[in-house]
Amino acid sequence: MDNINLIEKAKSGNISALIALLSANYPILQGYVIKMTGNIDIAQDIVQETMLKAVIHIKKFIPNAKFSTWLITIATNLYRDLLRKTKNLELISETIETNEISPINILKIIKKGELIKQNRKNSLEFIFLYHCHL
Repeated sequence: MDNINLIEKAKSGNISALIALLSANYPILQGYVIKMTGNIDIAQDIVQETMLKAVIHIKKFIPNAKFSTWLITIATNLYRDLLRKTKNLELISETIETNEISPINILKIIKKGELIKQNRKNSLEFIFLYHCHL
């Protein structure tokens, strides 16, 4: 069965067609994500989340491009989101490693504006938890 038939059947709720479609495209997705991330553990998480999003949103897929291209787009966006989220944690981690941990230094970090504004709440929680567990 070709991909177009599988896609149409998967969209109509045929689980075996969806499994066949995902299984056929899994190696392509996995290879791409491993190369993109350079980390097998992160790649496995992204591939798993990509497959989940594909299952949830299969009805939104418009076959203007290959199904594998759609999966790769989802994976790329998930990786970008991960980089945005972890960028803040890496910055805080680096700042904490280079400074003595104390409430005064934490306030200096905050005052310098080294925390990314969109994740400020999460960053503050991270600093607080890190400080309290030392």
